[in-house]
Amino acid sequence: MLNDIVCMHVIDTLGLTGNISEQLSEEKAEEIYNMIIDNWILANKREHCYTEQRVVEYCCVFTPKSILEESLKESQIYFTNKDDEVIGFCSIAKDNDGYELKRLNVRDDYQGQGLGSFITNLRMNILKEYGIKEVYIDSMLFPSTIRFHEKNGFTRSMNESRYEEYAVRMTKSL
Repeated sequence: MLNDIVCMHVIDTLGLTGNISEQLSEEKAEEIYNMIIDNWILANKREHCYTEQRVVEYCCVFTPKSILEESLKESQIYFTNKDDEVIGFCSIAKDNDGYELKRLNVRDDYQGQGLGSFITNLRMNILKEYGIKEVYIDSMLFPSTIRFHEKNGFTRSMNESRYEEYAVRMTKSL
């Protein structure tokens, strides 16, 4: 499966990788948005964690434009296959709480093949090389998502998520 990754694209606004950063196009922001929303709706159908109203609210607030705006404030990485289709996405943000690993998403037909763990390890290695000692995530409440993060060494934090009505804060020492 990882052989299907043709290109890793880095929008390194935080300057974490030392690589020349590219800009996120509107077309790719739209692809990333569609993948994230599709995954969120699919996971909710499987695990029934959120009301239908909450799903609609999330889909209305989160937009391709918000992904573009976030690309100006945080580092983003996305992966494409041989057809130049987005198959994975993640971001790293810095705020008053430290470094947050955000929006880990793998296209549904690529899930369960190791890409999510690969992306998680990539982000943590970048931050470790930068000297960061701890990271956090505000994880969606889907049990499969929480298990995934726990499998990758995250534990539930005593600090509340800023999105406490629909997320749980998890941390990991690097």
